[in-house]
Amino acid sequence: MIPQLPPKKLLKTGAHFIEVRQKALKRFLTLVDRHPNIYDHSLTSSFLTFLGMNVQHGLKEEFLSGPEFSTNKLAQTVEELVPLDTSIQSRLARDLMKQVHSSVIKLRDAAENIKEQSVEGALDMLTFGREWRNYKIATLTKWRETHQVTCLLHRKGTNRRSGNILHFTVSIWKHNLFIVT
Repeated sequence: MIPQLPPKKLLKTGAHFIEVRQKALKRFLTLVDRHPNIYDHSLTSSFLTFLGMNVQHGLKEEFLSGPEFSTNKLAQTVEELVPLDTSIQSRLARDLMKQVHSSVIKLRDAAENIKEQSVEGALDMLTFGREWRNYKIATLTKWRETHQVTCLLHRKGTNRRSGNILHFTVSIWKHNLFIVT
């Protein structure tokens, strides 16, 4: 029976994990190469000694003229060579990959939503700041004008009308507050 491949890790693969996996893959290839039904097969030696870039294409060209899968002696013993739970494991791995993919999509969407909300919030704060600055400037300007008018009336000797000046100033302030807002 062929041993199982060493486990893979999708996330957080550090240097230690890669080193351990490389050693496990070397051990796996050694065990496969020593298997009595595989070690002397020309396909195995071609795969292990192939020096080109595209292994799959090179192996197809070399063994295309050989026996078809259904008539190949090695293919007839495949059930003995492959662990029984391989199809279950591949299905579980495929389902896990779908879940990981779905989670990544959800995370991406959430990050985009957060980004959009941040931009909208920043624009709202910028608008608020500008409006607040304009309101303060307008209010201070109106109050300064009112103070100048009050001082001018006071200089003209309107002491006897100080009650009228106070009433006039308060009415201008109220008027300015309603105009600014």
